[in-house]
Amino acid sequence: MRAEAAAAGRTALDVSLQRFTQEQRDAFWNAIGLYYSSRRHPGADAAAVPPAATAA
Repeated sequence: MRAEAAAAGRTALDVSLQRFTQEQRDAFWNAIGLYYSSRRHPGADAAAVPPAATAA
């Protein structure tokens, strides 16, 4: 169900981006990539925390 929702969201986003030039769309996706490669996005702190060691 999550995959279908993600696919529907991507389709809706692709349709809405069609009104922009290819250069503008490339800039949009570049900004998204920079945002998620930084530590500012939601969940970045959780990803930076190493997993707790488990007792064996």
